[in-house]
Amino acid sequence: MLELSACLFYRNIAFVLLVVPNEPHGHVISVDLQHMWPLSGATLLENCDVTSDKTQEQIKQVLNGRSVDVVLSDMAPAASGVRSLDHDRIVHLALSVLRLSAAIMTEVLIFFFQLVFS
Repeated sequence: MLELSACLFYRNIAFVLLVVPNEPHGHVISVDLQHMWPLSGATLLENCDVTSDKTQEQIKQVLNGRSVDVVLSDMAPAASGVRSLDHDRIVHLALSVLRLSAAIMTEVLIFFFQLVFS
């Protein structure tokens, strides 16, 4: 699972569902622009912008040829207060995550993207 979020709740739930049981069912990779609290067994890519080619290459390196079943994202760009600019930033972010998802996901496409605009 690739988790793109500043939300510790989502990362913890994903981790509990996939990794914590006696027989791990998967691996959680979390990407965030900010520092994240450590979570044993999960791969954290901190201070990384998922829209950058460098970060997307890091994600692919961590996957090492494996595919992803779930991409979970609740990212939102910082609001500028300029409606058209904020809209363009949201669209850019969503398209970037869609392109990455298409490159790393399995045939079963489970994609959750929550747009938060405040």
